[in-house]
Amino acid sequence: MIKTIYPMLASGGKSSDKWDDPNWWAEEKVDGSRYLMHIGETGNRFTSRQKSRGTGLPVEKTENIPHLSETAYPELAGTILDGEIQHKDFSRTVSIMGSKPERAIQLQQEIGLIDYYVFDILEYKGESVREKTYKERRAILEGVVDKLNNSNIFATEVAKQDKKEFYKKIVERGGEGVILKNVNSVYVDNTRSKEWIKVKKYITDDVVIIGSEEPTRYYEGKAITGKTTWRYWESTIVDYNYIEKEMTVDEAKSLNYRPVTRAWFKGWIGAITFGKYRDGKLVELGRTSGIEDSMKEELSDGFCKIKAEFVGTVMEIGAMEQMKSGAYRHSRFLRLRPDKNAEECIWEGR
Repeated sequence: MIKTIYPMLASGGKSSDKWDDPNWWAEEKVDGSRYLMHIGETGNRFTSRQKSRGTGLPVEKTENIPHLSETAYPELAGTILDGEIQHKDFSRTVSIMGSKPERAIQLQQEIGLIDYYVFDILEYKGESVREKTYKERRAILEGVVDKLNNSNIFATEVAKQDKKEFYKKIVERGGEGVILKNVNSVYVDNTRSKEWIKVKKYITDDVVIIGSEEPTRYYEGKAITGKTTWRYWESTIVDYNYIEKEMTVDEAKSLNYRPVTRAWFKGWIGAITFGKYRDGKLVELGRTSGIEDSMKEELSDGFCKIKAEFVGTVMEIGAMEQMKSGAYRHSRFLRLRPDKNAEECIWEGR
């Protein structure tokens, strides 16, 4: 048995006053998949921050990476590390960690072994070190990585001075960015900490609107409790009619109503699919969220689809990067660009 742990997350807070503050260090943000490494007597196990729909426990991918999991470090048993699994190409990372073990192993035989970049430590030889400062944990972490002596396990790079230059160099060589960390911060499981701040590269681009996706229909959030009021409801007893009314969940249950999202109730779109032209054909390259309600209303036909007049027009998106496959990572809607011609949005990738 291993402990069920969900890792601490970074926030997207203000960073401008942290670059020259000696109490904040800049740590490279590795572009990979987040996994905890649980070191045992006879081997190691790797759990994700994702929760399995089947078991309700963190997803485990130990068997996908035998070169990391099967080497035993009995002198470090009970140690739990936090890090990123990464192949040189992010899309390869997704393929390896998202595949079944047999396919994951075969892929690595073809394209090379995946690496593990460690940036924090939660427990050392069975004892929690979460209450130690980041500065103290970092020193313990580097000692552990040295003891592991594994050619596929590294400690992430950290800059204590000239942090902004460090960030710029990472972005220039194609990296994702940095996490600014307060040297006095502690580690708190399953929280988003303001003591860790993400600073990532960002690109903008013009793309062609292809269509849209429906929004999430039912609201399943944590706020749905017996004391919470909700505004939009679906009647399950009268031809699935919808009503807009403030009531508690208990009141709604007595009427057999189910809460729905505002976007579904209003008939708005959920996301926009987009692409670019290649060899005269429009190729889909992603989907974008981050659309404000006023824009959703403007774009939607009232039946959760985008108005036909917008299909084939241009919009501007922001994204972390465009991968070699042409897909954009974490794309967000910025604005419509009626001043741009769709034919000018050309993808010249491979």
